[in-house]
Amino acid sequence: MPLSIKDNLRLRDAGFTQYEVDEFNNAVAVDGTPQVINLDSATWQNMMYSRKQYIMDMIDEGLDKIEIENIIDDYYRMDRDRSPFDFVKREYKPPKGLTDYQKARTNRAERMTNKLYRRRA
Repeated sequence: MPLSIKDNLRLRDAGFTQYEVDEFNNAVAVDGTPQVINLDSATWQNMMYSRKQYIMDMIDEGLDKIEIENIIDDYYRMDRDRSPFDFVKREYKPPKGLTDYQKARTNRAERMTNKLYRRRA
């Protein structure tokens, strides 16, 4: 689902380039439907905050807007597989840790093994 003009402006104010905003606008889910993006979610809020900090750090170093955009563009030019969604992935913190899933899988395997051997005995 394309972002509203207000959301586009929020991303631009957070320091994202027009290329990145367009990528978020044209995002497609795995099943081919337009990707729904909620800029009010914790992940997106963290991402926009970290981008603002990144931009402010570069401004403090004395870089101007054009130099900052060139640095960001160079990030994408270095590797074809890079996308603006890399920043979303970096800020995402799942409610459950990976160890929770591993523990659940191990427990299930143990239950199934015990169940299997009890039937044969």
